This record gives sequence, C-alpha cells and structure tokens, in this order.
Amino acid sequence: MSYYLEYIFIENIIVNLFLLYMINIFTKSNSKKLTIIISSLISTIYTIISMMLELNSMVIKILIVNFIIYIAYKPKELK
Repeated sequence: MSYYLEYIFIENIIVNLFLLYMINIFTKSNSKKLTIIISSLISTIYTIISMMLELNSMVIKILIVNFIIYIAYKPKELK
C-alpha cells in the first residue's frame, strides 16, 4: 500500500490545528497561536516518522501526546 506523505502531512496538520484550537477555546486558556502551531507540527512530524518506520508503541504515543499538550498549554507551575 502506498501513502503520499504530503497528503498525510497536510491532513494531519489541519486536524491537529483544529483540535488544539478548539481545546484552547473550550478551556478558555490564553495560549499563543505560535505554540499551538509548533505543537501541531511536532505531532505531524511524529506521525509521519511513525508511519515510515512502522512504530506502534503505545508508550511512545502517550509520551508524545503529553509533550504536545505541555508545549501548547504551558502550565504556570508544575505540581
């Protein structure tokens, strides 16, 4: 099965931006648009790399999601 990386990249970045922006609205947080774009790019790059290398580790996926949320919505203090 062949995949076109540019289509996956475009689709994934649009969906990630939409989801992170909607989370920003629903939680009424004051995150900058730049941090949302950066976290969306990181998520998209991870998705492409995992598809190319066929990585299916659930632990890595959970760590990436936590890392992306931390970048997008930096807490003022770490408890």
